Amino acid sequence: MEFRIVNDDILRARTDIAALKYADTFHGADKMVAGAIGFSSALTRGQHAFVDGSNIDVGDVLFVGVGPLSEFRYENIQVFARHVLEIVARERPHAQTVALTIHGPGYGLDEKEAFLSLMSGFHEAEISRRSALRSILIFERSPARAKRLELLMPDSHNKEAQISRVVALKDYGTRSEHKPRLFIAMPFADKYFDEYDIAFTEAAHQNGFVCERLDLESFVGDVFSEIKKRILNSSAVVALLNDHNPNVFLEVGFAIAHHKPVILVVDKETLVPFDVRGQKFLKYSRIFELRETLSLEIKNLKLGGALDARSRAQ
Repeated sequence: MEFRIVNDDILRARTDIAALKYADTFHGADKMVAGAIGFSSALTRGQHAFVDGSNIDVGDVLFVGVGPLSEFRYENIQVFARHVLEIVARERPHAQTVALTIHGPGYGLDEKEAFLSLMSGFHEAEISRRSALRSILIFERSPARAKRLELLMPDSHNKEAQISRVVALKDYGTRSEHKPRLFIAMPFADKYFDEYDIAFTEAAHQNGFVCERLDLESFVGDVFSEIKKRILNSSAVVALLNDHNPNVFLEVGFAIAHHKPVILVVDKETLVPFDVRGQKFLKYSRIFELRETLSLEIKNLKLGGALDARSRAQ
């Protein structure tokens, strides 16, 4: 089976099957494709439907019901990927290509963990030998993210690397839920992509933590309950105080009230409010400087026993 990252919009997939989720409503690419083909039916968890996609140059669009978005985490992404391939092999055995999107980062899950959970599900799929399926295309509109995902793919010409990667995929999906997490409290704004993708995420990964946040705009449901759950299930909170975002201060206050370690981060041009000036801050002017400083801070807190490396999932 060939796996390939495509830096483009899934509406231009030109594939036999485009597979998308239905998480109690439509989100992002799911919403965009559903609108383009005129699909509006609701699907419960486990239900699926094929819809003609010829008007967007796709043979069929497969929608799979996955339940609420708040529950569509790493284990569920793994199950979704497995079910997609098994449904296609069973009901569209002549299909040779399937296109999907990456799930998770758009609503705050760890990008690497979510992607490799998806890959783990693909490799778990039991596909009949009679299936013509040969290629899995994963569409990602962000060039930067597409490049990062490419680095997670094994060399297609290196069989030893491929075998090693398949074995490593067993550590994702179901097992992802038991890994220690850092929750990032920050404004969900384009200008802070580098802070999250380079500094916070890489510093967390260097110390063995999954890195999560919550997009208040894309998340549907009781947002504050979800924020509380993620903070309580984390080992610590990293808070970016740039812009004096009120939601960030709310999350910091909740974390402190529940005795969670909090690492405060601010750029050198920002004047912090008087009521938190007595706290320790990690100040930065360059992203790579922040990554190294934060990585060292997390390491020291972990070695000092302030961060529980065990799962905090409840």
